[in-house]
Amino acid sequence: QFELIEHYNPGLSDGQIYDLNITYSDSAGNKGEDIKLSRLNYDSGPPTLVVLFPAENSFMKENRLEVLLSESIQNLTIEHSGSDYNLNVMNIDTLIRSKKIDWDGFFNQFSVRDGIPFDIRLKATDMAGNESDFIEVRNITIDDTPPEITFSLPKSRTVLNRLQPTIITSEELGEAELTITPNKGSPESFQLSENQLEAGTQKLEEYSLSFDDNIAFTMQIKGRDLAGNESESNKLEYLRFDRRKPELLLTNPAENSLINNLSIEFENTENLSKAALVLIAEVSQDSIEIGLIDDYLTKGSKNLKDRLEFKGLEEDSEYEIAIWGMDHAGNASDTSRIHGLRFDYSSPDLSIDYPESNTFIKDKTLTYSLSENLKGGSINITWVGGIPDSVRNYTIDLTENQLLFGTNKKLLLDSDYPIVSGGIYKFALQGSDIAGNVSLPATIENIHFD
Repeated sequence: QFELIEHYNPGLSDGQIYDLNITYSDSAGNKGEDIKLSRLNYDSGPPTLVVLFPAENSFMKENRLEVLLSESIQNLTIEHSGSDYNLNVMNIDTLIRSKKIDWDGFFNQFSVRDGIPFDIRLKATDMAGNESDFIEVRNITIDDTPPEITFSLPKSRTVLNRLQPTIITSEELGEAELTITPNKGSPESFQLSENQLEAGTQKLEEYSLSFDDNIAFTMQIKGRDLAGNESESNKLEYLRFDRRKPELLLTNPAENSLINNLSIEFENTENLSKAALVLIAEVSQDSIEIGLIDDYLTKGSKNLKDRLEFKGLEEDSEYEIAIWGMDHAGNASDTSRIHGLRFDYSSPDLSIDYPESNTFIKDKTLTYSLSENLKGGSINITWVGGIPDSVRNYTIDLTENQLLFGTNKKLLLDSDYPIVSGGIYKFALQGSDIAGNVSLPATIENIHFD
């Protein structure tokens, strides 16, 4: 038995079909019967394989293998491996004449897991026994789970002064689109940029929208992962814009006022999320900040008399009052200020210098002293005995000049009502200073007019 080695190759062409005829004779010249072999397929080259699906570094939701063959094969070896997998080898010793193999669900036999990458290697042996080189496809990931896309900010039913959403995604996305739909007008859509498609928490860009403030709108993201699985985010509803600043205006006290309480009044144009009132000493710049709460944060006119106390405020020092606030959309107001306030919470001292109690007088005048300028004051005259007085009780309001600091002499007492000669009277002087502090009454008793 002999084997013709390659040295006897008569120049056959690879891939061609030949007929082989062998003639022979023995040493005596006797011819034997010809040996004829028909349609021999001459194949001296290895088969080639091309993996059409999946591709290297790919995510796929279709669990299948698609391979293109250059020729019929008698054996196919497939190796499956990965950092999280053991090596698995499959030998398929079956004649495969098809030039294209498409196995649906092929990777199930390797127990591949969702989201865990793996590699494959393939080698084929053709009908002539020629073996191909291994071809390798690396970093394949089967992913048949839709991505999770969630808005972490803003929340539904939120008032905004700008739109810059924050999202959380469970995996990297291939593409995604944000759609904003107002209840009046047309939807507006925005494609997420490449860096916003990464897995984890992503702060999106600030979006400029064409519709006006106070128009409610919804917001949702639709996207697909790298394997093509599609998903929708949670839908945010009843969102609206408010890009106008709230207006806070201090209305009381007036600039350069002298006051004895913190009855501070202000106007507010809208409901607020927070606000603060600050008292600042204009020389030392020491400050006291008071956060406003509850009804003081609502729209309208407010009086802070019940909210504030005199703590750490010095008399005769000048203060500035400032107030500011922020609405629920995050818009901050301008600061409203009042300058030159001085606090005076000491009552004025008043005294009647003439006449003295238990005296007889013939002139109807009064001399008194004031420790400071008054805003208002009066003298009350009460008949207590002697010759009857039909009026019995009457009041003299002090005029502007009579309210000045110091001693005021010879105030005429009966300019409006005649005082009865022979009557006995009681006098009471009382007033309030510019800050509103009310004095104790200064009294004299048992004054006889004669």
